[in-house]
Amino acid sequence: MLIGISRWSGYARNKKEIFVRNMVIVILLIFCTSAKASAEPLQLLTIEYPPYCYQEDGEVKGIAVDIIQEAFKRIDQPITLKILPWKRALKYIKSGKADGLFPVLKKTERELFADYSKAMMLESVSLFVKNDSNITFDGKLSSMGKYKFGAIQGFSYGEKFDKAVKDSYIKEIKVVTTGTQALKMLVKGRTDVLVSDRYYALYNSKKLGTENKIKELLPRIEDTPSYLILSKKRNLSSIRDQFDVSLAEMKKDGSYDRIIEKFFKMLE
Repeated sequence: MLIGISRWSGYARNKKEIFVRNMVIVILLIFCTSAKASAEPLQLLTIEYPPYCYQEDGEVKGIAVDIIQEAFKRIDQPITLKILPWKRALKYIKSGKADGLFPVLKKTERELFADYSKAMMLESVSLFVKNDSNITFDGKLSSMGKYKFGAIQGFSYGEKFDKAVKDSYIKEIKVVTTGTQALKMLVKGRTDVLVSDRYYALYNSKKLGTENKIKELLPRIEDTPSYLILSKKRNLSSIRDQFDVSLAEMKKDGSYDRIIEKFFKMLE
């Protein structure tokens, strides 16, 4: 009888040790999972692209910036933000020198080196001309081939415009590095038409005091979604998935719309 009790006691102790060990493993797994998102700050890049992203008093601000910050805050993922020229920023994502870049339009070749989030925002691509210009737009880019366009180097302006360039409907494009440079070229008559995100052009024209010197041609070319991309070399697809869930929650609870409305009031 004593032998039986002794064996039972040993069995119970072993079972208790196994239970404790398993609980420790479970706790560690939970800790690692919750800490995963916040282990290291994500190095995110953006560009000078107001009102979506811009630097003011040493701080990176804008519609897209606020959306990004709120979404990552909800998953306890710290981030750092840095503004770079577009071509260099894209090169950093391709090489893995930085973690992410936003806002970015979708192009097939970029999907080879970047993981795309769900759509962050819709950007309206429009054409602008001088206020006294006789140029009109019937919605067909094939009818605009005789004009000289201004654009930003390395930018995508959506599927329709990019295809018109590829198919040589748009034959002459003068590229610069910033939206303000492109706008100044138009106002000075060095280009006939400016292709731009609608709100980017309106923001820059207000900043430069040229609101009454340009006009938007209708119809707009298209509304095209923009995204956050993460470098495939950094293996961040799981972070991307968490970001997507957080972004969806923001759209559902109204905080996303409040961010958009706050900045669009700047253009009124």
